Amino acid sequence: MTQPRKMSEMILEMAAYFISQGKTPEEKHHRLTAACSAWNVACGTPEIQRQQLEQYVKGYRQNNPATSPSELANILKVMQSLIERKLELFPEDKRQIVGAQVVMVGMNYRIEVASATVQLWPRFRIGVSHVTRPPGTGTPFQITPGAHVLREPASQGAS
Repeated sequence: MTQPRKMSEMILEMAAYFISQGKTPEEKHHRLTAACSAWNVACGTPEIQRQQLEQYVKGYRQNNPATSPSELANILKVMQSLIERKLELFPEDKRQIVGAQVVMVGMNYRIEVASATVQLWPRFRIGVSHVTRPPGTGTPFQITPGAHVLREPASQGAS
C-alpha cells in the first residue's frame, strides 16, 4: 500500500502562487486558510460545494462587514478557481484539512498541514461554530470560527 502524498506538498502545488502573494506572514496564513477551505469544499458534491461557498461568503461578509460587493465577488471567484484547481490536480483525494499554519524560516516560509479522512454528509457546513455528526458516529466536529477549516478531535495526521 502506497503512502498518500503529504498534504502540505499538495496544497503548495494547488495554491503556492496564491499563498505567496501575501505580503506578511499573517496575510500568507489567511491565504493558506482560504486554500484549505477551498480544498475541503472541493471534496463535496457539486450541491454541497455550492452550499459551502455560500456559507463561506456569508461568514466572510459577517467577519468583514466593510467588504464591498465587488470584493466579495472577487473572493468568490478566487475560491472557485482554487476549487477547480484542486479538482483538476487531485480529484480522488477526499482527505479533509483540519489545521494549517505558515512557518517563517528567515525570509522564506513553509506550510504545515494536518488532515483527516472523514466522510462528509449532506448537511456538512463550513464556517459555523460546530457541526454534529449523524447519530451513533461519535464526537461532534468542531470548526474554528473564522478559520473555515474542519477540526476533528481524533485521527489527525500531520504532513
